[in-house]
Amino acid sequence: MSRLKKAAMDDPRLTTLKEAVLEFTREQTGIKGQIVISYPAGVPISSSWEEDVDPILIGAVSASINLTFQNLCNELEQGNLNRVFVNSEFGRVIIQSSGSNAILITIVSDDADIYPVAFIVKDFSHKIAEIIGDYVY
Repeated sequence: MSRLKKAAMDDPRLTTLKEAVLEFTREQTGIKGQIVISYPAGVPISSSWEEDVDPILIGAVSASINLTFQNLCNELEQGNLNRVFVNSEFGRVIIQSSGSNAILITIVSDDADIYPVAFIVKDFSHKIAEIIGDYVY
């Protein structure tokens, strides 16, 4: 095991983060799961999503989407990007900034009211930023 990976596993912030993500997902109606990724690297650092997906691919694509839309906001002189909503056939995804070095990806069921979910996800993203602090993967 690499020293970097071992150091990440020993970081108590990641244990606290994992517990917070699992608890938040369990307590919220309409949220199927969440993945926290480091930004801009796109490396998954915590997840409550239980479906069979590739978290590394999800992290890389989400970081790319966030970076692309941040560049769009900059070009349009609209300030910093806060979140991106993705609507699909079977549900929705919220890609929410969580401080300067993390992104919270929230998978939302198709029957959930997206606006209340977006507000609680925003609040939770602030908690993630507090937990992670200056952590960089």
